[in-house]
Amino acid sequence: MDQKIGIIQQTAEINQDEAKQALKLAEGDLDKALQMVDYVSQSYMIIHGRASYGSYNKTYLLFSIVTNGKDGEILKSDLVTTSEDDLENINVDIDHKVFIKTLNDIGIKSKKSINSKESQLKFERLFTAADIFELFTLLKADDLSKFKTIFKEKLENFLKEELNLEIFAKTLTKVKLRTYYPQLFSEESNIQNNNSIKQNAEQKDLGLDINLTCQPVISPSSGRRIEELLDGDEILVKISDSSEMGRYLASLLKDSTGMIKGTIEDREFNQGTERYWVLIKFGPNIYGNLSVSPQIKISIPKKEEKSMENKEGTLIDQGTFMLFFFIGLFIIIIIFILIIF
Repeated sequence: MDQKIGIIQQTAEINQDEAKQALKLAEGDLDKALQMVDYVSQSYMIIHGRASYGSYNKTYLLFSIVTNGKDGEILKSDLVTTSEDDLENINVDIDHKVFIKTLNDIGIKSKKSINSKESQLKFERLFTAADIFELFTLLKADDLSKFKTIFKEKLENFLKEELNLEIFAKTLTKVKLRTYYPQLFSEESNIQNNNSIKQNAEQKDLGLDINLTCQPVISPSSGRRIEELLDGDEILVKISDSSEMGRYLASLLKDSTGMIKGTIEDREFNQGTERYWVLIKFGPNIYGNLSVSPQIKISIPKKEEKSMENKEGTLIDQGTFMLFFFIGLFIIIIIFILIIF
């Protein structure tokens, strides 16, 4: 057992606790344990923060940072200015998806423009790879006091102001981060899918895939029948597998709404039972199987993330259009009056 844990640690570059967890979930199977790395390795870090500074004309900031802690890389960051009232009503210790939605909503409705000092505040420039790795190491060691001190000093040195700062940070796995930002790993997923096609026969012979028992989430009003869906479409499911691995993955793959998304890989109609067997994919080498009647309408994910990202741009475009419309109308009226008189 210790030898297997050592191999997992060395091969996957994870700590002993994570290696033990991977091996335990794989029920002692070394090959399957190595496939569980993305599901157990807490290599990523998210930071939520709210801050205020200024003696008389106070500035209020709300921000989010997503990093690959092990590599010291900032993957995504967001920053908005807001009012004191809005800032006081925001709790930084909440689900990341909810926090980002709150941040985006404030960014859309906020009438206060970012001044020159704030516009130059780029977390990617402020924190080096060594800084991010140090913060990540402190978070893994539960040294939150030093974590906040270093973070605050960095911001204060840049802003040249004393800062009131509230911060929340946590580590998470790649699989969990993918539920928030699937686009961050889209290129990697394409490579994995191509490799999966090439190695499919070999993997099936070796039995390395992890298969979980699932049930569809039913939606009579807005769902779609399995015959209306295509391979590659996403559906919502429940993982009903009662094994330890099944329970762990069910908890890990849930998004902030408690739903689990899976991509249809294959389906086959059974004439005897008059039901479809459906194979769905959750991630690299992690699959689910479900049986569904042709009449059942399966719930599909809502495309709210994309609309949320485009919302601000849409509002700006509409506002700009209306402004130029009224200016043009005003000019036409003036010309018309001059011609008449």
